[in-house]
Amino acid sequence: MDDSPLLLTGNQRSGTSFTARLLGAHPRAAVGSEAGVIRMAAAWFPAMSGADGAGLRYSRFAEFARALEVREGARWSEARVRLETILTAWQQDGSLEVRTRNGDVDAFVRSLCHTFHCYGRDPAPLAWGDKYPEFLFQAEALERIFPRARWVFVVRRPESNLEALVRKLPERAGKLAARTVCGGGGGERGDDAKRILAPPRRGLRARRDRGEPP
Repeated sequence: MDDSPLLLTGNQRSGTSFTARLLGAHPRAAVGSEAGVIRMAAAWFPAMSGADGAGLRYSRFAEFARALEVREGARWSEARVRLETILTAWQQDGSLEVRTRNGDVDAFVRSLCHTFHCYGRDPAPLAWGDKYPEFLFQAEALERIFPRARWVFVVRRPESNLEALVRKLPERAGKLAARTVCGGGGGERGDDAKRILAPPRRGLRARRDRGEPP
């Protein structure tokens, strides 16, 4: 199994999505654009399995698939269905027990992500992976899980990057307001996903959240 994904990252609005689409257009490539499975599996299963990996066998696999959709939005419903199909097949043929018996969380995550991205592809892709600007927050964990991963950091001229970010602000403000009015939703699975994937808070915001003076 080729467990060496392409991990694309960079500043938001720097061209990461365009680069992922270019790579994914190759007939022998399975490169997603925020498919979400690598990002979430790398956070979910280590958090749920404990320091020694003993809890991997009892991980809430179905909840993981549903939490992906809760966390990332309705357009990830197809990804959830594919994950559920893979996990069900592993359970039925007994390989899920084999893959989780020794508590090797990193090996399980590698296998799950590789199977998800290459699912239904014949011949097997020569390259697979995903893009997320937020991969930067998980760099240490991703390097541990995928020690042979090939990283692609997309760089754009700073002034063009800032201009694109400013143009995007009204749209993002509208989405944030809609989520606030609707209460966010997600239930317990959504809370799990938000807790596990939340990036660390630093600086003034962190001190404010702790009730400390600026």
